[in-house]
Amino acid sequence: MVHSLQIQFLCNHEGDKRSEASASAEPSISTEFCASTELSNPHAAAPSNPHAAEPSLPTRTTTSLRIEISNSIHSKVRGLRSVVFWPFSRIRKKLRIPLTTAYTICQQPSTPIRIRMGRPRVLTTPVRERLITHATLSQEYQRKPLSQIASETGIIVNERTIRQAFADHGYQCRVARVKPFLSVKAKVKRLEWAQSVTDWVAEEYSKVIWTDESAFNVGGFAGNIWVTRLPQEEYLEACLLPKFRKLETVMVWGCIYRNMKGPLVFGDKKEWDATINGPNYCEYIVHPHLYTFWQERSRSVLDYVYLMQDGAPPHTAKFTAAVLQELGILDYFFAWPDRSPDCNPIENVWRIMKDRIGRRVPRSTTNSSLRIAIQEEWDMITSEEIVSLVDSMPERVAAVISANGGHTRY
Repeated sequence: MVHSLQIQFLCNHEGDKRSEASASAEPSISTEFCASTELSNPHAAAPSNPHAAEPSLPTRTTTSLRIEISNSIHSKVRGLRSVVFWPFSRIRKKLRIPLTTAYTICQQPSTPIRIRMGRPRVLTTPVRERLITHATLSQEYQRKPLSQIASETGIIVNERTIRQAFADHGYQCRVARVKPFLSVKAKVKRLEWAQSVTDWVAEEYSKVIWTDESAFNVGGFAGNIWVTRLPQEEYLEACLLPKFRKLETVMVWGCIYRNMKGPLVFGDKKEWDATINGPNYCEYIVHPHLYTFWQERSRSVLDYVYLMQDGAPPHTAKFTAAVLQELGILDYFFAWPDRSPDCNPIENVWRIMKDRIGRRVPRSTTNSSLRIAIQEEWDMITSEEIVSLVDSMPERVAAVISANGGHTRY
């Protein structure tokens, strides 16, 4: 019985004494072949006549040998066979390799194909493309679980497998972003506004006072809160997130300009005896805070300063328009499209503050503690953060134009 062997054949060039070293340095490619009893002795003599009739290839397999053949031997075998038209017997004698090895090399492709190990893929490329096409047909299909997508296409596969298949093509199931609804009319107005200010540079946007209101909830938090704990500590108070039956809301109004913050005003429903409307907006915000801040900024730069406010009802009320006209600042308001918080840099200030308040320990569980936290976080907003947000306005405008008036990442 002939045992399985590992044989390294080296090609010897006639007249080149360094051929053995160069051949041994080349990367090896494995060639499997079946040899007869004749090949069990690698030193068997070859026929003396190189032009004799080529012996027939062995047909019965007795032993499986694995020979390590260098790339150089592969190239020479193919060249001698396809270019010089040598018979296999002469190639065997010249290169000192088994006859079956020479024949196998010529039958293989020029670039060796690596045999894939393991079981074949359950989801082939055509099947994957069919799944992805089905899952992205429409908004309705994009909201379906991947397991349902596989079931509708008649494919029985593990959910983990289908998730990996989608991930290989860059698709992931992610939480949908929450954005204001944009009608066709709103998109048109957003696009028209962006095109009207597309030539503005960052310096021009620094001449605008950016205003907005925001609501902070007692006990509210931003995003998921992660805790490091043991499995048995799941219901410890330190590892829980408190939930309130009714969230109390604190309304605030604020503004930013260039590299500074303006006044921060807390909306008090008891004092105002109502929610923010036109008269309350003018009495508690415009007269004592907005108008004063606008005058100070205009005098400091000896130039006009624009005012920006969104299309909230208190801002667009007839009473508000009359007051602004009387104060002489109505003509300095910066044109603004409806439902465009992504274009207002102060919206990012509110988001930063809410994120920091949500990560405070202990949490703000009362109205008074939340007010203190809001004021502290407002005071901690740096001028560098404000400058960075205002300077991003050209990119925001370009993003609106690129989205054809649709939503942006801001």
